[in-house]
Amino acid sequence: MVTGYKQTELGIIPNDWNVELLGNIASPKARIGWQNLRKDEFLDSGDFMLITGTNFENGKINYKICKYVSKERYLQDENIQVKNGDILITKDGTLGKVAFVQELHMPATLNAGVFVLTGLSNEVNNRFLYQYLCTEKLMKYAEKTSTGGTIQHLNQGVLVNFPIPIPPLKEQKRIAQSLFDMDTLIAKSEQAIKKYRALKQTCLQHMFPRAGQTEPDIRLPGFTGPWEQRKLPDLLKKSTGAMKIGPFGSALKKDIYVSRGIKVYAQENIFKDDFSIGNYYITENKYKELQSCELFPGDIVISMMGTIGACAVFPEHAEKGIMNSHLLRLQFGNDMLPEFVKLLLRDVPSIKIEMKKLSVGTIMTGLSSTVIKKLNLPVTYIEEQKKISAFFKNLDNLITLHQRTCEKYKKIKQGMMEELLSGKIRLV
Repeated sequence: MVTGYKQTELGIIPNDWNVELLGNIASPKARIGWQNLRKDEFLDSGDFMLITGTNFENGKINYKICKYVSKERYLQDENIQVKNGDILITKDGTLGKVAFVQELHMPATLNAGVFVLTGLSNEVNNRFLYQYLCTEKLMKYAEKTSTGGTIQHLNQGVLVNFPIPIPPLKEQKRIAQSLFDMDTLIAKSEQAIKKYRALKQTCLQHMFPRAGQTEPDIRLPGFTGPWEQRKLPDLLKKSTGAMKIGPFGSALKKDIYVSRGIKVYAQENIFKDDFSIGNYYITENKYKELQSCELFPGDIVISMMGTIGACAVFPEHAEKGIMNSHLLRLQFGNDMLPEFVKLLLRDVPSIKIEMKKLSVGTIMTGLSSTVIKKLNLPVTYIEEQKKISAFFKNLDNLITLHQRTCEKYKKIKQGMMEELLSGKIRLV
């Protein structure tokens, strides 16, 4: 064993760390049965907030969606009156979710289904304990100690017997601060994602003509004049196959696929807007039979089932291939930019609404060539299409950038938790 470390029920930890049961360092409290609230007691406003497990979001409480209760219900049990710095744990519903109470601006109490940890020991930092409870260890312990198979309820007996590593208080505080710093970075990334998504939705609402309008509310600089409303078929290439559904399912049975050959593109390529994925192939001979279903750069490829409006542009350097039976190919004339068409079909609210209306009554939620032919599209000249497409592409790139940053921070934090909360790395 490494010098300075010892073996415990939690594994190897530093010699100057202890192991304590949660019940010895804090008291879990919850609303007892006879105090349970009825739904008709939930208020839309008031002076006493009610916190439930559904209000937990990324380790915090979303106060905007909390309900309220009467003063009498709030005063009924002081043990579950919530204050800043408290740690909350869900015991029903989605079990083991943890939240750290911050920025609470009014009196608050709990609904059934949530524990609050009270009476925390002076030897334990609440922020450190919160971070440890955020790991998977609590639910793994609960599952290990459960005798009833799938856990339906996180009971107090399990919670009080959960073992916690206890570093020296100074180290607890340093560990907690490091992890909370990462939480701040994650939260900033998530806020940026929300901001740019909200901006995108606002722009989609106002940068395309509304029903009955000939011009959008907002125009990029340098563009004027009315837009046209055109039937989608009128915008396609004047050639056979400009609108083409993939081959009948019977033509692409699973037993004809081979390990390598001509690629067969499927719905996953559309949903993920990624034509590099997928491992379905057919022989050259089979490809010759189904060559009319080949995809070409600039084709709009639409999923016929599932998400209404899901579509993608077949890229320039994609692997040669055909579409499967669940896809539809559209080939537009030179006066329509493929990226602009994708934006219209996939994102513009008014067009998505129209597609949903036209799809009502179909056997499954989805599209058909009949529905597509009935669509009206708002059309402007090609230069404006290019500018609008570039604008939204930049927004999408910003969202993707922050999503990747957020995921990176989450992975970093996960690594930090594994190292810091086990004592493998010391902050002393």
